[in-house]
Amino acid sequence: MAAEVGAPLLVADLTCTVAASIDFEQVIRLLFREAWFQGAILYLKGMEVIFSEKQAVSSRQLLDALSRDLGI
Repeated sequence: MAAEVGAPLLVADLTCTVAASIDFEQVIRLLFREAWFQGAILYLKGMEVIFSEKQAVSSRQLLDALSRDLGI
C-alpha cells in the first residue's frame, strides 16, 4: 500500500515495547510523530500482543491514541 502511494513504510514492532516495560503511551505518540515527519505510513507489527488480556492498559492507550490522531 505504501509503495502504491509513493510513501515510505515505518514498521514498529509492538512486541518490543511490551517486553521493554517502557511508557507505551509515550512510544505511540513518538511513533505517530515520526511517521508524520517522514510522511510515512505506520505499520504496527505484533498487535496480537497488545490485545492480549495481560496488556489491557496498553491496548486502551493505543485505541485512545488512534482516536485522537488526525493522520496529518
